Amino acid sequence: RGARIALLDNGKEFSDDDNKGIGTVLKHELGVKEIKLWDKQFPAKGAPFIPELAQSCDAVITGVGH
Repeated sequence: RGARIALLDNGKEFSDDDNKGIGTVLKHELGVKEIKLWDKQFPAKGAPFIPELAQSCDAVITGVGH
């Protein structure tokens, strides 16, 4: 409860949908304070925003899609 969670879309198909569902459950059922969505856009590409992401949250969940 009260955590700030980052959800990282890794660019694979349906990972954005997975993250939205996970965010809803975390916020409404587990009392997470803040959900922030991050979009890497392409699976094989690095994410230059990792330092900013790490400073803005307590934990990160990466959506894997398929």
